[in-house]
Amino acid sequence: EGPTFQSSKTDTESTSYELRVASVGNEFWDYMVGLYYKDQNTDTVFNANSLQPVGQDAIGFATESIIPVYANDFAIFTFNTFYLADDLQLEVGLRWTDYDNHRRTDVFYDGLNYVPPPLADFEDQINEGFENGFPLVAVPESETDPQDDAWTGSLKLRWDWTDDISIYGSYNRGYRNGGISISPGPAGELVGLDNLLYDSEDSDAFELGFKSRLLDGRATLNGALYYQEFDGYQGFVRGIEVLDEQGVPQNVPGGLVFNGDANIWGVEFEGRILLTEVWSAGASLSYSKGEWDGASKPCNDREPGESLGSCDIDGDALGGEPEWTASVNSEYFFPLDSTEIYVRGLFKYTDDRLNTDASAGIGNTRSDFESYQTLDLFVG
Repeated sequence: EGPTFQSSKTDTESTSYELRVASVGNEFWDYMVGLYYKDQNTDTVFNANSLQPVGQDAIGFATESIIPVYANDFAIFTFNTFYLADDLQLEVGLRWTDYDNHRRTDVFYDGLNYVPPPLADFEDQINEGFENGFPLVAVPESETDPQDDAWTGSLKLRWDWTDDISIYGSYNRGYRNGGISISPGPAGELVGLDNLLYDSEDSDAFELGFKSRLLDGRATLNGALYYQEFDGYQGFVRGIEVLDEQGVPQNVPGGLVFNGDANIWGVEFEGRILLTEVWSAGASLSYSKGEWDGASKPCNDREPGESLGSCDIDGDALGGEPEWTASVNSEYFFPLDSTEIYVRGLFKYTDDRLNTDASAGIGNTRSDFESYQTLDLFVG
C-alpha cells in the first residue's frame, strides 16, 4: 500500500483602483459616477501523491500542479437619487463590468515514490511509462482566456408615510462571472472539461419593507419581505469521487462548482427600545427559505457506465443557512461618578441547517446540524 499526501501553496496579489465624482445637496437630483479597476493574480502549486492500483497493491507517484488564475475587471457605474416630492425619493443604480480572465491547470509528473516489491526490477520501465503520460492539460487553450461583460443595477422607491415611518420597495439585478473548478491532480482530467466549467449566475431580487421610529424616538422597528430568483446559481459540492479507467474511485481535490436554478424568500424584523435612561433592549426574528428549482448536482451515486454521478436536488435546501434565527438582548448601565458599569445579555436561537462540508456524502459525516441556543453574559 503506497503513501498518500496532498499539500498546496497559494500566492495572491491584488490591486484595485476606484474613482468617483458626486454631487451633494441638489434640490431634485444628486448623482454619482465612477470607474473601477481590479487586477488580481493568484498562483497555486499543488503537490500530491496518487495511487495506481496494481492487483492487490498500488504504485505511488507524485505530481505537481501549476494553477495560475488571473482576473482583470473594469467597471463603469453610476448611482442617482431623485427627490420626486418632499416625502417621495427614487434611487437608481447602474453598473457595467468587463471581465478579462486567464486560467490554467497543468499537471506535471514528479517521480515515483512507491513501487511494490514484486515490481522493483521494472521500476525504470514504470517510471518511463508515467513520464510519457504527462503533462496533463486540464484547461484547453480555447478556455484559458475567457472574456465576459454584464449589466447590473438597482431601483428603489421610498415613501415617508409619516415623519416616523417610511415604506420602500426595491429591485436589484445581480451577476456572478462563470469560471472553471480548479481540480489539481490526475482526477481533474477524469472529471472532464464539461464538468469543470460552470456558467455565469444571474439573479433578480425584490424587497418590500418599512423603517420606523416610535415612542418619541425611544424605539425603532424595521421589517422586510424579500424574494430572490437565480438563473444558474453557482453551487459547490466537495467530497466528489470519479472512476478511473480501472473503475477505481479517485478523489477530486478542491470540489466542483455547478449551476442550477434556485430561489430564496424570507421575512425579517428587528427592533430596539430604550426602557429607561440606563436600560435598553432589542430583538430580531428572521425566516429565510432557499431551495433548488429543478436542479441536479455532481454526486457519488452513479448509473451503470457513469464515471461521475448526478443527483436530483429539486426542492432541496440551498446552502447551509438556518431557516429560523432569533435573538433577544438587553443592556443595563450603572452610572458612577467618573465611569459606568454595564451588564449585558444576549440570547440567540439558530435553527437546523445543512452540513455543507458533507455535501457529497463520503465517510461518516453528519448531513445536518441540529438547532441550538446560546446565552452570553457580559459585565464591564
